[in-house]
Parts: sequence; C-alpha cells; structure tokens
Amino acid sequence: MEHRQLTSPTRLPNLPVELIVHIFSFCSFDDVRNLGRTCRYLHNLHNARPVWISLLRNLDIDQAPAIPSYLRLESLSTKELKKTVIKAIRTSDTWHSHETLRVSQVMELRINTADPADLDGIDPRLLPGGQHVLLERRGQLELWSTNSRELVWTAPADSENHGCISFDFELVEDGKTLMVAGVFRDKGSSTNSTTISYARVFSYDFERKKGRLVIKRVLPATELFRLMIRGDFLLVHSTHKFHVLLVNWKTDSSVILSYSDQSGRVVNAPTALVGDQHIVVALDVNPLSLVALPLSSLAGRWSQSAHHAEWEVITIVPEALCKQRGGGAVLQLAPSEGRAAGTGPSVLALHAFSPSWRGADAPMEIHIVAYEHILSDQRTKRLHSYRVQLSRVAEAARGNAPCCQPADSAVSDGQWRLALIAQRTTITNYVPSNLHCIMNSGRMLSVWKRLVCFSLFPSEPQPVKIIELGMGIRLEEESTSASVEPWSGALTIGTPGLVRIVHF
Repeated sequence: MEHRQLTSPTRLPNLPVELIVHIFSFCSFDDVRNLGRTCRYLHNLHNARPVWISLLRNLDIDQAPAIPSYLRLESLSTKELKKTVIKAIRTSDTWHSHETLRVSQVMELRINTADPADLDGIDPRLLPGGQHVLLERRGQLELWSTNSRELVWTAPADSENHGCISFDFELVEDGKTLMVAGVFRDKGSSTNSTTISYARVFSYDFERKKGRLVIKRVLPATELFRLMIRGDFLLVHSTHKFHVLLVNWKTDSSVILSYSDQSGRVVNAPTALVGDQHIVVALDVNPLSLVALPLSSLAGRWSQSAHHAEWEVITIVPEALCKQRGGGAVLQLAPSEGRAAGTGPSVLALHAFSPSWRGADAPMEIHIVAYEHILSDQRTKRLHSYRVQLSRVAEAARGNAPCCQPADSAVSDGQWRLALIAQRTTITNYVPSNLHCIMNSGRMLSVWKRLVCFSLFPSEPQPVKIIELGMGIRLEEESTSASVEPWSGALTIGTPGLVRIVHF
C-alpha cells in the first residue's frame, strides 16, 4: 500500500485567524491558557477580545464575576475582561479547595462624629464597583466616597425626630444614578398604633452631585420592615403584618398583597423580592413554597393615594394561580422533617440577580437559604439551600397548558417558568445570620465572633471555612454590623466611627 506524505500539514497556526479565535471560544479557561503558552503567535491570539467574551459567557454561577448588571460589557477593555475572568475562576477555585480564604486588601473609612464617645453602630452597604458606601448612622442615610473618604450626600429628613430603620439601593443608568429607598419613623418611639412610618425614595446623580426626594408614602405601624428597590418598584415587606407592600415610584401608585391558603387562612410570607417583572415570595408552609407573581397581573388594582390605609389589599391564593395562563407559578421545595405539619423551615434569606454576563436572555437567579432545628438535638440544624431560575417560556411552548404539579422540579404558567436547578441540605452547628451577606456565586458569610463561610450548593460539610479576621474587630459586639457586596464578594463591616471594607 502506497503512503503519501503530506507536503503541507494543516497545523493550528496555519488556519485563518478568525477560525482559530472561533476554536478558542469552545475551549475551557485552562485550555486557552495552555494554548497561549505554546508560541508567540497563539499567545497573541489568545488575548483576542472574542476569546475572553466567550470565556466570560461560559462562567457558571459559582464563578460569578464582578460585573454588575448595570455595567455594559462594551465599557470594559479586553484587559479588564481578562482580569475579571481570571479573578472569578481563581476565587472559585479557592473556595473549592482547602486553602485559607486570604484577605487581599482592607480599606478603612473613618466616619466623622461630633462626639468622640459616640458608640452608635453603623450599618454600611458597599455599592457595586466599590467607589461608594451607603450607610445608616443614628437614623441618617449617608453616602461616602471610598476614594476621597469624604461624605458626599446625606438624605434630607422631614424632621430631626425621624430616623431610618431600613434601606436599600440600586445603581441605574450605567451607574450614573443611585436610587435609594428608606423606611423612616420617629426615633426612640416604641411601636404602637399611633406610630407612623414612611417609605421614601431618593435619586442621587453622581455627575451633578445632587440628590432629590422622588416619592414619599405612609406605611403601617410595625417594628420590622425588609426593603428592596428594583427598577420602577419599591417592595416593602412588613413581616409582622404578613403583608407585602408594593410601590411604583414612577407612576406614584401602590398596592398591598396578602397570601392565604384555599381555606382562607393567612399564610406568612417571611421574605419577598421583586425582579424580572415579578414579585417572588417564599411562603411559610410545608413544603416551603416559592411563588412568582407577574406584576402585569396587578393591572387596574393600583392606588394613587399616599396613605397605605387607602391602598387595595389583594389576597393571593397560590393554589389558584396555575389555573390561569400568565397568572403566576408556584414551586414547592423539599418538605421539612423537623417542623410541624403545615409549616416549612425558617427562611434566612432570599436573594436574586440577573447574570448579565451570560447574555440578555439569561434567567434570573434566585437563592433561598433556610434552616430547621433537629428535634433530637436543638443545637444542631439542617441548613437548606435552593437555587431556582425564573425564565420566559420559549415562544414555541407558550401554547402549552400551565404546568404546576406539586412534584415537578419546574413549573410554568404558560408564559414564565420557575425551575429548581439545585438544592442541598447539610447538618451544621452554625446558622448564617446576615440578611445581606449572600454572594451571587452562591456563597454566604456570617459575621459572629469570627467570619463563618458557607458554600450553599456543593455537597460538603458546612461551614466550609472559619476565619479569624483580626484587625482589632470584636465581631460579637451588638454595635457591629456587616454586609457583602454580592458581585465582588467584598465584606463591609461597620463599628462605631469606622467602616472597614475587606477584599478577598
């Protein structure tokens, strides 16, 4: 048999540049890095922007990069993209290994106080991008620059007696505008029927360095509010009243949602959020259930009144939602073993975000963290973690009937779909205690005496790491508060007169 020798073998560097870059787009990060080390020609090509855009798109949630949803990829240079991808992968590798989580940088922000003996705590939240910190101190909302370390804006108060008890924010317009929402009530007053609380929304323009009050609403009297502002909507969750109050700050309209079962019994909604044109609520039933209600279903029910007493109260019966197309979806999660019938595990936190680095059509990610005591040992708990996605139903499948069977891991109202992607249950002696300490990557930090680190979805004992931060911080003090910036994973710790920002 005659063997013919190839006179011009087809080698990778001999292929057209466009084809090589296209091949790179199918490679893993390690493959791209190794190919870039083979020769100078491939090294130059492996730095091409399409290669790193492809690697970015392929990052899974546990490698979530520090690219906030308001940030357009076009605004990042190829060098910045490459640096972001590499850091995201290396951070994920560290969490999955036995390596100690290393502190790479600590920045201190000293908060001026007129009284050196002032021991009032500070509740700080780092804005995405790390350029500013929004904090509550002595009932005031303040915006501080981490570059100049100066106060740049204070939310104006109606009176000296009104103090902020809860706040949230969102960066919009490519990060040029900050929307701030706060709940205010009389300082030092005990909760009673005459106490008046207010929800106020502010807008701060970074370029003009000016802020303004956008809207103000009167709320029910209660001690505890959980707050969220996303898009045009402000969600005020009154946990003691079992109500979810929703305000559209652009149209000056409001509505109240209440949840009940088919018998009419009110069902507690321990936590709620708004995102991707839906209100998502975790219901305290067994099994724990997640309800996604489209905002479009509330059309015609909104009130223009500034006082909650005149808002319409809409009762939502989850069992009835799936009977109407586009009416909402109910996803039942794993049943609880340690609580009484009819009640689910205690929900610690509900977190949602849009993974914009994966493209405009990427589903909204929802993380739920809950726990329950083991009846035989009250010191030991079961920690439950759920990863759920909310996405549009494909155009070709929208004619199908709604699917909301209790045993399904994915349910649909014919237009939107709730899908359980992952769930984990682990035994632990620690329970995360910080509402604002979940990262987009599915990790959670709990600050109490030490830094306790949880990795929510891998099958491994929890917590995965316990770290002594040092820095002279006494984390057990009541005046210490902490939060995590979910995109970068930076930890912000507030103590009297001082804010520390810890990068890992």
